[in-house]
Amino acid sequence: MYRIIFLLLVSATTFGDVYLNKKIQGIEKINLQEAMTPREFANTGLNRLTPQELRTLQTWMNDHIKEEFEKSFSNVMEIQEILKGGGKVSLSDGSIWNVAAHHRSVTRKWAAGHQVELEATRRPSGTYRLHNLTTSQFIDVKKDLARAEKQTPGLQMIESINRSGSHVTLEDGSVYKVSLFDKQTTRKWQPTDEVEIRGQALRGGRVRLYNKSSRDSVEAILLFEARKPKSEEEEDK
Repeated sequence: MYRIIFLLLVSATTFGDVYLNKKIQGIEKINLQEAMTPREFANTGLNRLTPQELRTLQTWMNDHIKEEFEKSFSNVMEIQEILKGGGKVSLSDGSIWNVAAHHRSVTRKWAAGHQVELEATRRPSGTYRLHNLTTSQFIDVKKDLARAEKQTPGLQMIESINRSGSHVTLEDGSVYKVSLFDKQTTRKWQPTDEVEIRGQALRGGRVRLYNKSSRDSVEAILLFEARKPKSEEEEDK
């Protein structure tokens, strides 16, 4: 049975494409026998399952694929406006992003309505990649923290999470140590998820981090406070 599940997970991209095509046609679920050739069906051992076992596996596959693909498309937004001659990009979630100087000639040609997706990077702290799905271009951006603080007090984007889930770094540079009992929750969180800080964020103080995407929360302690936001003049350098 474990071999069967492994082979199915390796083929997840193919099943995902089938799922999306079916969904466009108004069909919510896929059938494994339709998605695979008779040879593939036999090679994975699915032909040895009872009808009930096959239905159970199909239900699990559909739920898993739906969850993963909906998650992958949840970060897609639209450009609202290009500001300051390509120096800033306003997105449909209300956020404003400062564009790296060497990429502003690219964003000048972008337009409202283009679909974009934010991607975390290992670049210097606070730097993200903005992927324009309409033009297939990538640029380096940093969130306009001064504008973000005015628009959504207490709401921050996750910059990184360590492998064990014990430490969460937010876009403003603040670092939170997660409660031992909550690490299994933060291990499932993703960079670019937005969290709401519930409580007074003082160094050494306890707060709750509420993830707006997964709709769960964890208890954490503030280890390092936020960086001081740069001025527009400093960002332009």
